[in-house]
Amino acid sequence: MPSFRVESIYGVALAKLILDHSDFELVTPDQEQIKLLGVENKIASFDVQIADLEDHSGIILKGDALAAKKIVTLLQEQLEDVFVQRHGLQAEAIFNARVKHVNPRKKLAIVSLGNNRDGIIFTSGLERGDEIIVQVKELTTEEEKLPLVSETIHLSGEYIVLEKG
Repeated sequence: MPSFRVESIYGVALAKLILDHSDFELVTPDQEQIKLLGVENKIASFDVQIADLEDHSGIILKGDALAAKKIVTLLQEQLEDVFVQRHGLQAEAIFNARVKHVNPRKKLAIVSLGNNRDGIIFTSGLERGDEIIVQVKELTTEEEKLPLVSETIHLSGEYIVLEKG
């Protein structure tokens, strides 16, 4: 059975909608979800995490692509005003990047993430051609704006698998 977790200001409503119209299981619920939905406090890994965007203008789904697509389809069927935007990049993805352009006055650089994708990093001390490891921190909803990346890498979760290369 696919599972999901909701960490959102819309958490109870989203969880109820998904539970009522799918075979997904809610795992790692918060206290409000437990109280209002009567679900058990099952601590487990999840296929899809639903969280708020930084500015609380919507939600973002992260996790297994097939499971996330099922939830997106459900939301589109059940809510008439749903606007879905699929990013070519995934939030929290990590890349070996190369510095393309540096603007020392603004203390920022444009980095190539590969496959004709660029990001912006606020930093000093980088030079054109430098290779750095970055993580996508913030995706934008506007196509002409670059995603924000950082050299600070954060790996969330209980376990991690590192592969050479």
